Amino acid sequence: MTNFDKTQADGPRIAVLRGQIDAVDDTIIRLIVERSEMSRRIAAMRSATGGTGVDLGGEYKTITKFHQALGKNGSALASLLLRSRRSAC
Repeated sequence: MTNFDKTQADGPRIAVLRGQIDAVDDTIIRLIVERSEMSRRIAAMRSATGGTGVDLGGEYKTITKFHQALGKNGSALASLLLRSRRSAC
């Protein structure tokens, strides 16, 4: 079997996996939106009581958690999540 034949044979399985990845991506997007909304609510509560909208200690913990779980890319992902909440405000 040539590489082309193997690729053709794997086509249906690849399509199934791509569909599963799309479903996971949809879930991730939904959860990011949900997380951002919760974070905005917390920031609003802090600001309403005279505090700052940003908890640097909490952000550091988030970055550390993502880094420990996912390595260097986890740190970058956590930073993007934290920044996305700020830019949405």
